[in-house]
Amino acid sequence: MDAARRDGVTLFTVGPVAMFERTRALAQQPLPYNRTAAFSERTFGILAGLQRLIATSGEVALLTCSGTGGMEAAIGSLFAPEARLVVVTGGTFGRRWADMATRLGARVRTVEPAPERAVDPETVARHLDEHGADGLIVTAHETSTGVLHDVRALGAMARARGALFLVDAISTVLADPFELDAWQIDAAVLSSQKGLALPPGLAFVACGARALARLPVVRPRSTYLELREHLDNQKVGQTPFTPAVGLLVLLEDRLAHVFERGVEHWQARTAALAARFRAALAGLPLRQASASPSSALTALECPPEAPAGDWVDFLRDRHGIYVNPNGGPAAARGLRVGHLGDLDVADVDRLVEALHEFWARRTGAARERAWSSG
Repeated sequence: MDAARRDGVTLFTVGPVAMFERTRALAQQPLPYNRTAAFSERTFGILAGLQRLIATSGEVALLTCSGTGGMEAAIGSLFAPEARLVVVTGGTFGRRWADMATRLGARVRTVEPAPERAVDPETVARHLDEHGADGLIVTAHETSTGVLHDVRALGAMARARGALFLVDAISTVLADPFELDAWQIDAAVLSSQKGLALPPGLAFVACGARALARLPVVRPRSTYLELREHLDNQKVGQTPFTPAVGLLVLLEDRLAHVFERGVEHWQARTAALAARFRAALAGLPLRQASASPSSALTALECPPEAPAGDWVDFLRDRHGIYVNPNGGPAAARGLRVGHLGDLDVADVDRLVEALHEFWARRTGAARERAWSSG
């Protein structure tokens, strides 16, 4: 049985997500020393696995940082100061891209999609033309809203205009189809704690041919987050700075775990859990908030009489189930239920039963109050 469930905790969080038993067992083993030829060979295997994971023949930089560090490394290494960038916002992480690019000196134009909907590629095309853009940045799956954008269409549109296309793929990989080369994506950022179901602490920046050609001509603005330095060191299977050695060991095994069944198996598995959960919402006052959902999570809108925090507290305190409320001003209105990591059908059913229990208690108490006041 899963250790999380043994401990009375089940994570339906957006990330980090529940790790698999084999990952937790491996995490207890002694660390290898990384400055060896043997570890270099392991690194080469990890890099090949990451290429296979996102269907690219390009290069992947291994970074010891969060996904946000990978985002900053990508902007700072691929775009010169004063670059003209179009950034699709529409949520926390899209706005993070825009803020980060602005701080690094870019001239940013934002595109705000209609609430709960994927951005219109034609609208993006118009902004690219008007802005004379050097690059387009989008978060494939905006985890703050649950919206999945049409990255393939955006890639074709950006390539036709010569704009470098940079994608945050952190919460879409192993949940939804994602193919870097075929979709004309020039660079993508990933991290360890979502579809890969590892602890936080690793980020990956995958670069296709057009992105790699940018690296020698963009003046580095960081030491630790310079992609070219990392890629140069990786030619001998090493990293320029001390990596998270233990996480790389776990990553090596997790990639092997993924490929035992194949990427499509894990995408289908996640989609099936998401579909089962969404189908079981009938009878609950929870409205699906995204018109273009990813399989990675279900975004839900709560009724005013039962704000999100009440659902979160009940699930955690009574059942040991963790879900995410929305952040910021929408915190009271929205819940986000993740479907990644070591979850199964029994977990989904238990969550649904707990949601129905909460609503029955809430409506029963309301009826009791109405009867007493009458």
